[in-house]
Amino acid sequence: MSEFAEATRYYNIDLFVGGKSKGMGDPITTWHAKVGAAILALPEIGAKRQRWQAQSQQVAGLISPAVVFATAADGTSLSTVAHLSISESEAGEINKRAQWKILAIVRYFSLLIADSADAAHAASHSFIPNMREHFGFFCGDDTILHRYTTWPPRGIP
Repeated sequence: MSEFAEATRYYNIDLFVGGKSKGMGDPITTWHAKVGAAILALPEIGAKRQRWQAQSQQVAGLISPAVVFATAADGTSLSTVAHLSISESEAGEINKRAQWKILAIVRYFSLLIADSADAAHAASHSFIPNMREHFGFFCGDDTILHRYTTWPPRGIP
């Protein structure tokens, strides 16, 4: 995804005016192909997919006939309420799981930085700041971190 970050800050505007973004493709479709598809292929998603199918039929029964003009994250057109409902369920699952995967990477580097700073302090290098003060939140236990429903959590700078 760094390709999009390095090209321009305003992808949509740059694409519209024919800038560097023109030949890159859609970042959402790329994210879905690389991250979303891997998450949706996990074995535990199978049971959820059955539940999403049942829920989508209920939703479709409640608000049909309805006109749907939407695009899924993989770039396919959605034309029914049922397909839109399933797509939204998949997107929610992908976002949640990707967030926790990224947190695991951040936690690894936070622990590495904090432990390195602790080692430096033990070797009498007092000019290095206490990194646990800055990265300690990410080093917390999963049970604590899973309580947060919004990111960044409220009250955490």
